[in-house]
This record gives sequence, structure tokens and C-alpha cells, in this order.
Amino acid sequence: MHTTTTSKVSQLRERLAHRNAERLGEESEEGFTLIELMVVLLILAILLAIAIPTFLGVKGGAQDRASQSNLTNALIVAKTVSANNNGSYPTAITTALNTAEPSLSFVTGTATSSPSNTVSVAVSTDNGTIVMTSLSQSGTCWVAVDDQTATNPPTGLSANMTVAKQGDYYSSYPTSTTVTCGAAALTTGLTFLSSYPT
Repeated sequence: MHTTTTSKVSQLRERLAHRNAERLGEESEEGFTLIELMVVLLILAILLAIAIPTFLGVKGGAQDRASQSNLTNALIVAKTVSANNNGSYPTAITTALNTAEPSLSFVTGTATSSPSNTVSVAVSTDNGTIVMTSLSQSGTCWVAVDDQTATNPPTGLSANMTVAKQGDYYSSYPTSTTVTCGAAALTTGLTFLSSYPT
């Protein structure tokens, strides 16, 4: 009787194993339907449509903040140079600035986005106003001005750099193929603010 029970249990195990194998075989042959695949692709497309612009916006904002930071540091260094020069900006300003702040590259021509630490500098003929520009890798030209004389416009600089009173001013304008990000010749439509536009 013990042998009969053992053989019945063995047969039952074999049948269960066979049935499980058949069921697993059937399930393994099943796949996704075309509609299920299209729904998954649609969801992925929607997520990408949302994520890519967000990523690009964050990246552009970070690039703009880097240019603004460069100009803020450059303005602090420029004021130090001015204080050491009896309150006026020296004619050879780029040499003085490059010596005082070697992490930035000060030029008299056009600011470029590569390298991103290039700052264009121009000083008024009365040495009382300094204009600095920095081109962000996002394509925006950021501007910082320290006007110690409050003449409108500062003597020897672009007429677009009209400021109301002494102090620091900031602005930005988008660049194009016809516009350069140079401190000496800014374009029209430049509105100076007391802080960077956000």
C-alpha cells in the first residue's frame, strides 16, 4: 500500500509538473499587442516632449547665471582698480583687470561665449564709466555698467548707454548675426535695470 501511495504521489507530481510546463509554454508564447506597444510609445513621446524643453530651459538659465556671475566679479574687481587709481578707471583697463583677476579674460573687442569667462570692457573718455559685457552660451549678451559721473550718455561711449544717475546698472539683449556683444558699441533697445532681469 505504501508503494501504491508513493506511485500515485509521483504520478500526481508528474501531472502537475507537465501542466505547469504547458502553462508556462503558453505564457511564453504570448506577447504585447500592437495597441499596447503604441500606448507605451505614446507615453514615452509625451514624457520627452515635456522633459526636453524643461532641460533646455534649465541649461540656458545656468549658462546665463554663469555670465552674470562673471560680470558681477568683474565689476567688483573694476571698482577695486578704480579705487586704487584715485577713483577713475585707467586707460589701460584690460591690463589692470587681467592682472587683478586672472580667472577672467578681459578684452577690448567682442565678448565670446567660448571661452565663457571672456569679458569685453570699455571705459569712457573721462575715465568715469566702465561698461562690461559677457556673452552667455545661451546666446544672451549680459551687460554691467558702473557710472561714476552720471552723464547721459557717458562721454565716448555708445549713446544707447543712457543711465539716470550714478551707480551700477545691468541689462541684457539677445545677440544675432548682425549684433556683437562688445562693450564699446551696444545696440539700441538696451534698458538698464538696477539688477539683472530674471
